[in-house]
Amino acid sequence: MRKHAAVLVAVIVAVLLGVVWAERDAVAAPPDCTKCHRDDATDNAKFPLADYGKSVHAKVECTLCHRRAEGFFDVVPHKKTEDDLTGCRACHGQNLKAFNKELQSGVHGDLKCNECHDAHSMTLARETEERAVRTKRANAGCLKCHAQQDLAGLGKGHEWLPSRERHAQMRCIVCHAPLGSEHDHEIVAKAGASRGCEGCHSGKAALVGKYLGTDDRSTWITNPLLFEKAYVPGAVRHRLVDAIVLAIFGLTIVGALSHWLLRTLAAARRPKEAFEVESSFMYPRGLRIWHWTNAALVLGLAITGLRIHFGGRENPILSFEGSFNFHNIAGVILLVTTLVFYVRNAKTGDVGMYLGKPQDGIRGLVRQVGYYLGGIFRGEDHPYHATRQRRFNPLQQMTYASIMYGLVPLIALSGIVLLFPQEVPDRIAGRPGPWWFATAHYLGGAGLVAFLLGHLYLATTGDRASYLYKGMIDGMHRSHVRKKPHGDGAK
Repeated sequence: MRKHAAVLVAVIVAVLLGVVWAERDAVAAPPDCTKCHRDDATDNAKFPLADYGKSVHAKVECTLCHRRAEGFFDVVPHKKTEDDLTGCRACHGQNLKAFNKELQSGVHGDLKCNECHDAHSMTLARETEERAVRTKRANAGCLKCHAQQDLAGLGKGHEWLPSRERHAQMRCIVCHAPLGSEHDHEIVAKAGASRGCEGCHSGKAALVGKYLGTDDRSTWITNPLLFEKAYVPGAVRHRLVDAIVLAIFGLTIVGALSHWLLRTLAAARRPKEAFEVESSFMYPRGLRIWHWTNAALVLGLAITGLRIHFGGRENPILSFEGSFNFHNIAGVILLVTTLVFYVRNAKTGDVGMYLGKPQDGIRGLVRQVGYYLGGIFRGEDHPYHATRQRRFNPLQQMTYASIMYGLVPLIALSGIVLLFPQEVPDRIAGRPGPWWFATAHYLGGAGLVAFLLGHLYLATTGDRASYLYKGMIDGMHRSHVRKKPHGDGAK
């Protein structure tokens, strides 16, 4: 009897334990929230299930954040209260100390985590996503409070920024969190936001180092980690190409000064000869206006273009954004004046002076080069004299045709593309899309600057150094004609 009683007690205890365990399982087991909460659910139950599946919390059970009070999930719709959510501190306690320390130092010190961060769709920046998508996710918290039109296109308050559409692809915190903010939760007031372009547009860009880290690779490219993601003027340059370009500028200047010095010494040693100044009208007013306007624009574009390309320098005389805006405006004006030049040449027939057959072909080029290298020091006459129908010697014709009908269109077309960088594909042949056009623009511009330096000197090789400059002011071409010795001529 006792044996049967003991068995009966054991069975009863086992049943009770099973019931308790089953009840415990029923309470602890997470409910299937996706039955109601899914992308295609009604408005009241709609949930970003697809985004949640890609988020950093995708493997976190709903009930770890949403409290399961007695009967809470049994009532539909749920009666949500402030106590329904477990705070972020439950999992992120250690990090929250650092986050809150920064947060309290900024203007958003009274905000809670979920007011900026959406736990259901929060993701880390993945390289498989396009930059615009990553930026949109990162800036979503800012747009909850700040007007869409203020930030999405960088409108109100961002008027000073050049190329605002391109800058809109950056995260707000890049400029609105100080460099010392390790976790980017110290959001500064509007007046304290970074407006220093050198933070990004510099060979030693501080913001690039903060967000991408330093790169120890030995390379000719400045900020190679940044170059893998985007082309940023001033921050991404090729040191060897820059050195070659600057060397060409330097050699052009040194060559011109050396040639001038030799001319001066040679002229001082030659006996003086009597001559008369012969003048003829050669340069129409429209051509002269175009010439000086073009010269001023090219000079301004050269200065601002080099400023943009090399970037850097805090508090420069000419700011980065000022240079950028001036460069764009001057570039558009130069485009207009160049089109006027083409139309005028076609209308007057001057196009033949540029694209027609050079005098004496290759022999004429050799003859003119020989004059600059030797004949000019001996005081010889110019091998080719300018006339109204043919103003250029063979070397001038080849050079001016190459510049005006080759190099200038290249610079203009690449510059037009760079005016609308948001329309350029992010990647072309594995490189940042704008980089290809910027490289063509830079090298073309460097060639134009080298031409300008040489042109300024060669314009002094008239019979007097000032004659060609004067001619572009009053339109008169001046040349020396040697006086015949007394007694020459018919008796």
